Amino acid sequence: MESTKQVSALGRALLSVLCRREATGYELSRAMSNSTDYFWTARHSQIYAELARLETAGLVRHTDIAAAGPRQSKRYAVTAAGRRSVLHWLRTEPEAHVDRDPVILRAHALWLLPPDEALEVLAGIEDASRERLTLYRSFERELDDDGQARTASHPDFGSWATVRAGIEFHQGRLRWCRDVRRRLQQEDG
Repeated sequence: MESTKQVSALGRALLSVLCRREATGYELSRAMSNSTDYFWTARHSQIYAELARLETAGLVRHTDIAAAGPRQSKRYAVTAAGRRSVLHWLRTEPEAHVDRDPVILRAHALWLLPPDEALEVLAGIEDASRERLTLYRSFERELDDDGQARTASHPDFGSWATVRAGIEFHQGRLRWCRDVRRRLQQEDG
């Protein structure tokens, strides 16, 4: 079993999508933007480069398929080794990471602004979180349409769990905003 460190985070994201179904690079790009964009983003060129690395490592394979235009397209599928790699990674401790949240960085410097301006910054943060919360709730409703997403063995369970994490995160961020707003209003008033 190769080390999970040999597979990049983008590689793990692609493998997890390919564990659901085979896809072309274009379809993976669309799937990533439709299903993982709210927690993981990648440019089209990054996806193709990562697919090549995964194929060299034996974690995915491709078959050539007819496509519109002069060139053929490649349809990628996860290999048994790729699936084992994802399962191995899932069973290990999460990697240490540094939270790099631009909102928290702004909060760290918020004291530099007069309270009325700080309240404006906070209002922008609240608006963005409300937008995301609305989006995540719509994703959750879509996932709940067929009634399978909350079944732990269904491929959409991971999407449901991810969306729930986003909902909880933004609900927490909005609670934090209310607390900060109260403090700022005490200073301003």
